[in-house]
Amino acid sequence: MYKLYIEFRYDQSSYIRKIANVMKLTVLMICVAIIQVRATGFGQTITLVQKDISLNSVFRVINKQTGYNILWSPSQLTSKKQINANFKSTPLVEVLDKCLANSGLSYTIDNKTIVVSPKLALEGVTKRVVSASVDITITGKVTNGKGEPLEDVSVMLKGAAGKGTKTTKDGSFSINAPKNAVLVFSLIGYQRIEIAIDNRTFIEIKMEENTAQLSEFVVNGISGAQKRSLNIKKASNQFLDAITAEDAGKLPDKNIAEALQRVPGIAIQRNRGEGDFVSIRGLGPQFVAGSINGRTLVSATESFNSTISGGAQSSTGRETNYDVLPSEIIQSIEVYKTGAAEQTEGGIGGVVDIKTAKPLTMGNKYAFSYREQDRIFGSKLGGDFSAIGSWVNKANTLGGLLNVAYSERQIREDKAEGFGYAPEGLFGGRNTFDNNGGGKANVSNVYFPFSSNLESFNEKRKRLSLNGALQWKLDPKTTMSLDFLYSRRNLFSSSTQIIFTAQPFGGYIGSTGTNSDGSVQWPGLQVSPSNTATNYAVNSGGPASVADDQRSLDNIYNTGYHITHNSNGWKLDFDAAYAKADGSMHDRGVVFVTNNPSTPVNVNVNRNYISVIPIHSNAFSVDSLHTRNNGITNRSNRDREYSSKADVEKQIENFFISSIKFGVRYSNREKNISEYNGSVNQTKSDGTGTQISLPASSVPHAQGISNFLNGDFPLNYSNITFPTNIEGIYSKLIQAGAVETNIYNPNQSFDVHEKTMGGYFQANLKGTLGDIPFTGNAGLRVVNTHSDVTSFVQSFTVKFVNGIGIPELTGGTTKINSSSSYTNLLPSINLKFAMSDNTFFRMAYSKSLTRPLFSDLGGLSVNFTNLFVNKYGNAKLKPYKSSNYDIGFEWYTAGGGIVSTNFFYKDLSSFITNETTNNVDFLGVQYRSFSQPQNQAGGNILGNEITFQQPLKFLPGFLQGLGFIANFTFSDGKLNLNNGKPSAFPGISRFSLNSAIYYDNGGKLQARLAYTYRDKYLLMPSDVFGQEIWQNNYGQLDGSISYNIKKGFTIFADAANINNGIDKTFSSSTASPAYDKSRPLAYGMTGVRLAAGVRAVF
Repeated sequence: MYKLYIEFRYDQSSYIRKIANVMKLTVLMICVAIIQVRATGFGQTITLVQKDISLNSVFRVINKQTGYNILWSPSQLTSKKQINANFKSTPLVEVLDKCLANSGLSYTIDNKTIVVSPKLALEGVTKRVVSASVDITITGKVTNGKGEPLEDVSVMLKGAAGKGTKTTKDGSFSINAPKNAVLVFSLIGYQRIEIAIDNRTFIEIKMEENTAQLSEFVVNGISGAQKRSLNIKKASNQFLDAITAEDAGKLPDKNIAEALQRVPGIAIQRNRGEGDFVSIRGLGPQFVAGSINGRTLVSATESFNSTISGGAQSSTGRETNYDVLPSEIIQSIEVYKTGAAEQTEGGIGGVVDIKTAKPLTMGNKYAFSYREQDRIFGSKLGGDFSAIGSWVNKANTLGGLLNVAYSERQIREDKAEGFGYAPEGLFGGRNTFDNNGGGKANVSNVYFPFSSNLESFNEKRKRLSLNGALQWKLDPKTTMSLDFLYSRRNLFSSSTQIIFTAQPFGGYIGSTGTNSDGSVQWPGLQVSPSNTATNYAVNSGGPASVADDQRSLDNIYNTGYHITHNSNGWKLDFDAAYAKADGSMHDRGVVFVTNNPSTPVNVNVNRNYISVIPIHSNAFSVDSLHTRNNGITNRSNRDREYSSKADVEKQIENFFISSIKFGVRYSNREKNISEYNGSVNQTKSDGTGTQISLPASSVPHAQGISNFLNGDFPLNYSNITFPTNIEGIYSKLIQAGAVETNIYNPNQSFDVHEKTMGGYFQANLKGTLGDIPFTGNAGLRVVNTHSDVTSFVQSFTVKFVNGIGIPELTGGTTKINSSSSYTNLLPSINLKFAMSDNTFFRMAYSKSLTRPLFSDLGGLSVNFTNLFVNKYGNAKLKPYKSSNYDIGFEWYTAGGGIVSTNFFYKDLSSFITNETTNNVDFLGVQYRSFSQPQNQAGGNILGNEITFQQPLKFLPGFLQGLGFIANFTFSDGKLNLNNGKPSAFPGISRFSLNSAIYYDNGGKLQARLAYTYRDKYLLMPSDVFGQEIWQNNYGQLDGSISYNIKKGFTIFADAANINNGIDKTFSSSTASPAYDKSRPLAYGMTGVRLAAGVRAVF
C-alpha cells in the first residue's frame, strides 16, 4: 500500500474520487443484477402447448426456458402415460405440480436446481434428509468406455440439491456423503449413472457415450456461444475471457479484431475503418502476445503513408495483425489477462490465443457460406466464400479437417489531414501579432497548422486462407495432432492527395504593416483561446497534387506437431512449431506542382479539420501544373521462428497441491528488414544537369472525385487535377531523358536474430480455506534472451532540387554488429475462491515482460525531405517489465448470465521511449533532430472492468429470446520519464464500453445490435514539433440478423458502422494545451458497410 501511495501521490485525491465512482457503479450494477436474478427465480413462467408429450420432454423445455438444472433419472419415469400440456405463461411451480400429479414423483427446488424423485412412503418426511448416518469420505475415478479419464463429471448426492463435486483432469473425485446414500454421475454426451455407496469408500465408474443427448444439448447460435464462453471463463484459474464460434467456422464478427473488441478491457486499432491490431487494458499492440494453438503468431505487414512528411514507413515488430486471418478458421479465442508460469512470456498487456477447430472435437460436419458486401460510401466491396469439412472414423480415433476461405474487399477512405501545429517562430518568423489595431502586440506564440493534406484513398484487399488438421488417438492414453495454417493477403491501393502549406512562409495576406515593437499588424488573423490560429489568409508555398500507387503482400504460414500421453497420473506434452511471415511493399508516386510557387489561400481551422481554400479557383487546373519529384520505395519484411517445448504434469493430490507441472521451451527467431529506394531521376542523364519538368497536360492526368467526404468539405475536390497512370508518366519522363533508379538502402535495413531458452515449475493448487474451496496455481518461470543485431551504415549526401532533399548514397557500407543478453525471473500466482457454486473471488500476482520492438533494436530511419524525423536503433535495450496485481469478483447468474468486476494495477519499469537530441551532425549532414529509443524510468496503470450479461428468460412468450451484454472499462496511467516529467500513457482510454442487445429464439431467428465506444487516448507522445497527438473518442454501431430457413440452412445480413463513425485525431502540448480539441489533425470517413449471404451446415 505504501508503494501504491508513492506512485499516485501526484494526484491522490483524483484517484480516490475515481475509485469511489467506480465502486459506486459496481455496487449499482450488482444490485440491479440481484433484483433481476430474483425476478428470474420467483417469476419464472413456462409456455408449452403440446399434446401427448413425455415428462422427459417437459423437463427439457423447462431447462431451456428457465435455465434451471433438473436432476432426474429416466428409470424413475416408469409410466408410459403421456400428458397434455396447455401452459401459457404459467408459473413454474404450477407446471411441476400438474405434470407430476398422480405420477408417484415429487420435487424440490433449491439454488436454481430442481430434483425429481419418488415420493416417500411416510408423509412429512423431507427429501432433503437422505440418512441420519454419519458422513464418510468417498473417493473414486471416472473414465469413458476406453478407460480414458473424464474431467468435469458432475458427482451429485441424490436428493440433496446443490451438494456435489466435479472430477479433476485425471477423472478423480472426492465427496463426503452418508454411507447408504446414492451418487449421481452426469456429463453432457454421456449416459447418466446412479450408484449406491453401500459403505464403500472407493468407487470406479465407467461412463458410456450418449450421442443423442450430445446432439440435443449442443446449442449453437448467440446464446450457445455465450454460454460456452462463460464456461471457459468460469473453469479457468486465471483472469480470462473467451469468444467461441456460434457454429462451425462462424464468429460473431467477420473481422477477428472487431470480434475481440467485445471482450472487457480490449480496444482495437482501425486501419481505413477496419480493425487490425488490439490493445489490452490500455497497453498497445506491441504488448499483446498473439498465438495460435499456443504457438507464436508472427506478422510482417508493410505499409507506406506518403502523405506524412514525404513518406513514413510502418512495419510490425512483434504485434499481431488480426486482419491477416479469416474468422472462419477459429473455434474459440481465449484472452489471458494474467500470467502463469506455464505460459510463454511476452505479453505485459495479455495473451490472445486463437484455437482452431479440431476434427475429433467437431466430428463429421461440413459447412459453407457466401457473403456479398457493399458500401454506401464508395464502390461495391466484394464477396467472401468459406467452406469447412471435418471427418472422423467410426471409432473416433482418426480425423481430418480442412478449411478454405477467400475474401475480396474494397475500401475507400476520404481524409482531411494536417501535419501538426507550430509557432511561426520555429521557422524564423516573428510570431507576435497585432490583430485588434491596438498598435502593439496583443497575441504571441501563435500555433499555426503546418499543412493541410486532403486524401482520397481506395484499396482492394484479397485474402486466401487454408487451415487443416489431422488427429490420431494412437491408444486410449496417447493423442497426436498435426495442423497448419496458410494465409495470403494482397493489397492494391491508390490515392490522390492535395497538399497545402498553411504556415505564413510566403507572407501575411491582409497585413497592414509592422508596429514599433516588431509585431505584425494583421487584422484578418483570428486566434482561439488555446493560442491556435483559426482563420487567416496567407500565400501557400509550393502546393502540390500527388498520386500514389501501392502494392502490398502479406503471407503467413504456421505449422505444428503435438503429442500428449497420459499414464498413471502423469501427463506428458511435446510440441514443435514453425512459423513464418513474409511482407513486401512496392510504392510509386508522382507529384504535380503549380507554375506559381506562391498560391494565395484562405485557412480555416474548425472543430473537425483544417481547410485551405485557394483564393483563385483555377489554381489547380491542368494548365497551371507541371511534374516535380517522384519516388519509388520497395521494402521486404521477413519473420521466422522455430520453437519447441516439453511439459510434464504429475497428479499428486497432496495437501493443497493437486498436481505439479514443469517444462522447458526453446525458440529461435529472425527478423529481417530490407529497403530499396529510387525514382525516375528528373535530371537528364546527358551530364548537363538539366532538370526535366513536363507540363501536366502532356502526361496522364485526371480530375478528383466529386463527393469528397460525402460533400462535407468546402473545397471542390473535383476541381483539382491529379497525376494518373503513374507508369505512363514514368515512361514520358524516361523518354525525355530521365533515368529510373532502384538502389539498396542499407541505412534502413537490418537483421535481428533472437534466441530464447526458458523453463518453469508450477504447482496447481486445490484445497479449502476454512470452508471455502479454492483452486489456482503458483510458479516461477526463468527465461534467457540473447539478441544479435546487424545494422548497416552508408554515407550519403543530400542534394536539393526545387527545395526537395534527394539522397545520394556514397562510399562503402559499414556493417555494425551488436549483441545483448538478459535473464528474467517471472513469478506468478493465481487463486480462485468458490464462495458458492456460481460466485467466485479471484486474485492474482505476476511479473511479466515484453521484449523491445525489432525496429527499436536495429535500423536507421532518415527523412531526407526536411531533416526533421530521424531515428536509429539501440541493440542494448532491455525488455519492458511489469509487476501486475489483479482482484476480481464473478457471479454467474441463471440461464447463462454473469455480473463481474475486476480491478487491475500494473507497475511498469524500464519502459522504452525515444530520447531526442537536436542539431545532430550525422555522416556529415546537419539534422534538426535525431532520436534513439532508451529504457526510461517506468509508469503505472490502474483500472477496473465491469461486466453485466444476462439472457432475459423471465420475460413472457417470444420475448424470452432477448438478452443483453454490457462491459465497461475504466483505466488511467502515467509515464514517469527520466527527465522527471510525467506524461500521459499512450493508448489508454479513460473509459470504454462494449454493449449489445440480442435475440435468439433457439437458433431459428437471431439478431444483434452492438455498440462500442472508446474514449480519447494519447496516440503519440511527441510529433515532429514536440506536441502530443491524440486519437479522438470513437463510437460504432453494428448490426446483424439471421434466419434459419430449415435445419442447417441460414440466410443472414450484416451492417457495420451504421452510425457512420468519423475517425478524428487532434494535437495538443503541455506547453500550450489544446485539450478542447481546437487543433484538429485528421478527419477520416469510411462509411457504412453492408453484407448479406447464405450459410449451410451438414
